[in-house]
Amino acid sequence: MVLHLYFRVKDLSRSLGVFSSNEAFNNDINLLLRLSLIAMDNWTPAVAEYVLIDLQKGLLQEEIAKVLDIGQSSVSERNKRSYLSEIKEVEKWYKNKIDFLKLGE
Repeated sequence: MVLHLYFRVKDLSRSLGVFSSNEAFNNDINLLLRLSLIAMDNWTPAVAEYVLIDLQKGLLQEEIAKVLDIGQSSVSERNKRSYLSEIKEVEKWYKNKIDFLKLGE
Protein backbone atom coordinates (compact mmCIF):
# COMPACT_ATOMS: atom_id res chain seq x y z
CA MET A 1 0.00 0.00 0.00
CA VAL A 2 1.33 3.41 -0.94
CA LEU A 3 0.52 6.28 1.43
CA HIS A 4 0.59 9.92 0.51
CA LEU A 5 0.67 12.67 3.10
CA TYR A 6 -0.43 16.14 2.21
CA PHE A 7 -0.25 19.42 4.03
CA ARG A 8 -1.90 22.43 2.51
CA VAL A 9 -2.16 25.99 3.66
CA LYS A 10 -4.86 27.93 1.87
CA ASP A 11 -5.66 31.36 3.21
CA LEU A 12 -5.78 30.68 6.97
CA SER A 13 -7.26 27.19 6.79
CA ARG A 14 -4.92 24.26 7.21
CA SER A 15 -5.35 20.68 6.10
CA LEU A 16 -3.48 17.51 6.92
CA GLY A 17 -4.39 14.20 5.38
CA VAL A 18 -3.31 10.74 4.34
CA PHE A 19 -4.39 9.13 1.11
CA SER A 20 -3.87 5.52 0.09
CA SER A 21 -5.59 2.99 -2.13
CA ASN A 22 -7.66 1.85 0.89
CA GLU A 23 -10.68 4.17 1.12
CA ALA A 24 -11.86 2.84 4.50
CA PHE A 25 -8.41 3.45 5.98
CA ASN A 26 -8.33 6.94 4.47
CA ASN A 27 -11.67 7.81 6.06
CA ASP A 28 -10.62 6.50 9.48
CA ILE A 29 -7.18 8.09 9.65
CA ASN A 30 -8.29 11.41 8.21
CA LEU A 31 -11.10 11.66 10.77
CA LEU A 32 -8.60 10.97 13.56
CA LEU A 33 -6.21 13.56 12.13
CA ARG A 34 -8.95 16.20 11.96
CA LEU A 35 -9.90 15.48 15.57
CA SER A 36 -6.24 15.59 16.67
CA LEU A 37 -5.78 18.92 14.93
CA ILE A 38 -8.52 20.41 17.11
CA ALA A 39 -6.10 20.04 20.02
CA MET A 40 -2.88 20.78 18.13
CA ASP A 41 -4.21 23.96 16.53
CA ASN A 42 -4.77 25.36 20.02
CA TRP A 43 -1.31 24.64 21.42
CA THR A 44 0.47 27.66 22.83
CA PRO A 45 4.22 27.94 22.20
CA ALA A 46 4.82 26.68 25.77
CA VAL A 47 2.65 23.60 25.20
CA ALA A 48 4.29 22.93 21.84
CA GLU A 49 7.71 23.17 23.51
CA TYR A 50 6.61 20.60 26.10
CA VAL A 51 5.31 18.25 23.37
CA LEU A 52 8.54 18.53 21.40
CA ILE A 53 10.66 17.62 24.42
CA ASP A 54 8.34 14.77 25.40
CA LEU A 55 8.35 13.26 21.92
CA GLN A 56 12.06 13.72 21.24
CA LYS A 57 13.48 12.71 24.60
CA GLY A 58 10.80 10.65 26.33
CA LEU A 59 11.60 12.17 29.72
CA LEU A 60 9.55 11.99 32.89
CA GLN A 61 7.63 15.13 33.87
CA GLU A 62 10.14 15.90 36.62
CA GLU A 63 12.97 15.72 34.09
CA ILE A 64 11.11 17.92 31.60
CA ALA A 65 10.55 20.45 34.40
CA LYS A 66 14.31 20.65 34.92
CA VAL A 67 14.97 21.06 31.19
CA LEU A 68 12.40 23.87 30.97
CA ASP A 69 13.33 25.35 34.36
CA ILE A 70 9.70 25.24 35.54
CA GLY A 71 7.83 23.35 38.23
CA GLN A 72 6.53 19.83 37.71
CA SER A 73 2.99 21.12 38.20
CA SER A 74 3.48 23.46 35.23
CA VAL A 75 4.64 20.50 33.14
CA SER A 76 1.54 18.59 34.25
CA GLU A 77 -0.68 21.48 33.15
CA ARG A 78 1.03 21.65 29.76
CA ASN A 79 0.54 17.91 29.40
CA LYS A 80 -3.20 18.25 30.09
CA ARG A 81 -3.58 21.15 27.65
CA SER A 82 -1.69 19.28 24.93
CA TYR A 83 -3.93 16.19 24.91
CA LEU A 84 -0.68 14.38 24.14
CA SER A 85 -1.77 11.04 25.57
CA GLU A 86 -4.77 11.03 23.22
CA ILE A 87 -2.60 12.02 20.27
CA LYS A 88 -0.19 9.21 21.13
CA GLU A 89 -3.17 6.82 21.11
CA VAL A 90 -3.99 7.99 17.57
CA GLU A 91 -0.37 7.33 16.58
CA LYS A 92 -0.53 3.87 18.15
CA TRP A 93 -3.78 3.10 16.30
CA TYR A 94 -2.19 4.30 13.04
CA LYS A 95 0.89 2.08 13.45
CA ASN A 96 -1.24 -0.95 14.34
CA LYS A 97 -3.54 -0.35 11.37
CA ILE A 98 -0.57 -0.05 9.00
CA ASP A 99 0.89 -3.30 10.34
CA PHE A 100 -2.50 -5.00 9.91
CA LEU A 101 -2.87 -3.72 6.37
CA LYS A 102 0.65 -4.87 5.48
CA LEU A 103 -0.28 -8.40 6.56
CA GLY A 104 -3.19 -8.38 4.13
CA GLU A 105 -1.03 -7.53 1.11
